[in-house]
Amino acid sequence: MSIQEGTIGLEIQYMVTKEDGSPENISSANTAGAKKLVFMKPNGVVMIKDALFVTDGLDGLLKYTTAAAQDLTPSGIYQVQAELIMPVFQGRTAPDILSIGQNL
Repeated sequence: MSIQEGTIGLEIQYMVTKEDGSPENISSANTAGAKKLVFMKPNGVVMIKDALFVTDGLDGLLKYTTAAAQDLTPSGIYQVQAELIMPVFQGRTAPDILSIGQNL
C-alpha cells in the first residue's frame, strides 16, 4: 500500500529492535512522555509525536496515528526514530525510512 501525503487517521508503526534485528522489550517506557516518535520531513522540519504501545511493549512496537494533514505533508522521504525514557536506556534509536507519495 502506498501512503499519500496529507493522510489523516493512518496508524504508523515503528519497531525498536536489538542489533540482531529481533524486537527490543520497551515495556518499561510506560510513563507519560516516555515514548515518542520523531519524524524528519523531506524539507528538514522535525516533528515529535507522543507514541503508544501497539500491544504491551514486549514486542518493541510503537504507533502514532496521524491527526492532521500536515503530519504527512510534504511528500517525499521521511526519517522516523523512537525516543524512549526507560530505566536502562534514555535516548533515540536508529532512524528508519518512510516514503510518502505525492497526490495528483
